[in-house]
Amino acid sequence: MSNQPIYKKKSGQLETAVWERDLVKDGQTFKSQSVSLQKSWKKDDEWKRASISLTIPDVHRAILLLEDVRRELLLKKEVEK
Repeated sequence: MSNQPIYKKKSGQLETAVWERDLVKDGQTFKSQSVSLQKSWKKDDEWKRASISLTIPDVHRAILLLEDVRRELLLKKEVEK
């Protein structure tokens, strides 16, 4: 992976970055991408971070799971009204 991401975006305490690297397989060079997701928070006057690195297929799966959770939370909120 390169030292700098090819794309970065931040929203509140969450930050994503896309990383790209060259891979060689069977004599062929191709680009591979991964995504990092990082959450920052302050605890006892010290900044903490947790991060995860995802492959592109994992990103798609994570989006589907998060959308499902969001729908569930919205439905639960509607029922509680």
